[in-house]
Amino acid sequence: YQNDFKELNNYYGSKEWFKDKDDYEKDLIPKIKAGVLSEDLVWLINEEVTDVLEKMKLIANEYKNK
Repeated sequence: YQNDFKELNNYYGSKEWFKDKDDYEKDLIPKIKAGVLSEDLVWLINEEVTDVLEKMKLIANEYKNK
């Protein structure tokens, strides 16, 4: 999912994202599942990925030191 995650982060907060979010809120585009337009959801995904990466680093260091 690394490429998808990178694409999401490039889109999130971009001019295109702000336009899409504004259009969605004004009902100018169809009401579809649009979690990517949620500021909270994208932020939470970033937090979860950061937590997983930190845990992976800790595990790698523990394994390396054995």
